[in-house]
Amino acid sequence: AASRLSGSCASPKKLSRRPKSRRRPRASRGCPANIEPMLEPQPGADAPDRYESRGSWSYTWWLPDDLPEGEAVPLGTQVCVPARGGLPPHLAFVPYKQPPDRGHPVLVFLHGSGESAPTPLRRVALQGPPQTAGRDPASLDFAVLSPQKPAGREFADDEIARGVVKLVDAYVASHRIDASRVYLTGVSAGGVGCWGLGAHAKYRARWAAIAPICGGLRSRGMRHGARALAATPVWCFHGANDDVLPVSMSDTTVDACARAAR
Repeated sequence: AASRLSGSCASPKKLSRRPKSRRRPRASRGCPANIEPMLEPQPGADAPDRYESRGSWSYTWWLPDDLPEGEAVPLGTQVCVPARGGLPPHLAFVPYKQPPDRGHPVLVFLHGSGESAPTPLRRVALQGPPQTAGRDPASLDFAVLSPQKPAGREFADDEIARGVVKLVDAYVASHRIDASRVYLTGVSAGGVGCWGLGAHAKYRARWAAIAPICGGLRSRGMRHGARALAATPVWCFHGANDDVLPVSMSDTTVDACARAAR
C-alpha cells in the first residue's frame, strides 16, 4: 500500500494510493519519450480544465528561458538561473501577485535523478510544481524554487544541502518571501532528498513542513532521521505500482516516524 502521513510524525493516517500514470507515447528511435515533444510542436487536443486554452499537453511550450546575465528574476514568470554567486543552478518563480504582509510562502522542489546535471536545467520543469509554475503561473500564490543537483550526488549531502538552504536565504533577502513558511517537496530521488534534507541535523528547523513523493529515509540512520522529524509536519505520497523505488521505502519511513513520536 502507498503511504500518507499527515500533520506530523505523531499523526499517521490511513494509507492512500496515487493513480497509475498514463502510458507514455512511443518515442522515435534514440529519443526519450519525455524529451521528444520538445523538438517539434505536436498536434493534439487542448489540455483539459484550466490548461484548455494554453495548448496541447504533447508540446512542452512551458519550459523556462534562461535569465540573462545581470537581470533580476521577473515576477510572474519562471526562469532558468545558472549557477552564480555561490548559488546552485535553479528554476525560480516568484508570483506577480501582491504578497501578504510577511511575504509569499515558498515551495522548494527537489527533482528526480533524470533531471540531474548535466541534463539541461530547463528540463527540471518537466514535472511537479515547476511545471505548474510554467503552465499556469496565475494559479500560484507562492514562490517555487527548484535547485538542480549534479548526477551522482544526493540532496541531503552536506554540500548540496548547504546550497539549497543558501538559495532559499538569497530569495528571502532579495524578494518578499516569508522565511517562516518555507516548504520542501521532491519526487523520486528528490523524494529521498526531501526526507533526508528534512531530517538534516543543520537544516531540519528551516522547513515549515515537508511533502515527499516516492522516497524514504535511508536504512542507515533511519531511527535518527525519524526522531529528527518528530516535530515536522509531513505529508507523504507513494504509488503502490512504483517499480523504481518500492513503496516499502515510504511505509518503513512512516512507521519509523510514528514510533519515534510516541
